[in-house]
Amino acid sequence: MQCDYCNEKKDAIGLLSLPCGYLVCSHHIKSAEDNFKCFVCDEHMINRQLCLEMAGNRKKMEKMSFVEKEKDILNICDQIDQFKLDPKSFLEKFSDDIKNKIDLKREVLKTNFNKLVDNYYESLLNDVKEKQLNIFDSIQVDLEEINTKEIREKLNLDSKNNLTDYQLRIKSLVDLRSSYLGEHLKKFQNFQNIEFFDGEEEPEIRMPKFFGTIDFKDSNDIFKSNSIPFTYSKSLSNEFELIAQVGLQYNLELSTDNDEIIIIDSEYHIIILQN
Repeated sequence: MQCDYCNEKKDAIGLLSLPCGYLVCSHHIKSAEDNFKCFVCDEHMINRQLCLEMAGNRKKMEKMSFVEKEKDILNICDQIDQFKLDPKSFLEKFSDDIKNKIDLKREVLKTNFNKLVDNYYESLLNDVKEKQLNIFDSIQVDLEEINTKEIREKLNLDSKNNLTDYQLRIKSLVDLRSSYLGEHLKKFQNFQNIEFFDGEEEPEIRMPKFFGTIDFKDSNDIFKSNSIPFTYSKSLSNEFELIAQVGLQYNLELSTDNDEIIIIDSEYHIIILQN
């Protein structure tokens, strides 16, 4: 069969009837305005809700809803069966994905931290070089003015002249040192006063905030053992049955050939029980 409006081929269950008798895809009616002109014959107005509530249409929509939910449940069962084949490999696969993300984060942090350390290291070297240049600029003129050769020759001459007035010679040396050589030597030795001081504090890093944590995406996801005793005497032979209903919530039970019972609630929480 096919839609009389868009000519799309559909199973009979996927086509709803218009009051004029034409069959159209269900989504054409569901997406229409509350009151619309028939888009097939263009001869009458249609109330969307009343059209959907026509006996034949209502039955088809109930069946479509059932088939959709049945398909969803069977898909869940397929996933569970796949998990049951090799649960360890299934979990390892997802664990590997998480480990890869952790490894990547580790490398990023190490790279960033190493870059931070290297940048600061370079700044310290530049600081040493800057201080070195500043001191050199300040003493360069003094270095040119000091004639150590002349001083040595004078001292040697005094020694050869065999001068015995040591008090006078001592005073001359002291004056030379304090007024000339000592001051310049102090400037020359300034660079030796520069020192590197080790950092004494280790950074207080909150690793969970800095690196990350492992947790469930949904805070409601909690895995715990089920200790509720289970008794079941009715064989379902792989069929499912509504066993409880409160308001809009319901539970579905399925059984397997291995005498396992699978309970799925309206929020798709799954419990597997064995006799």
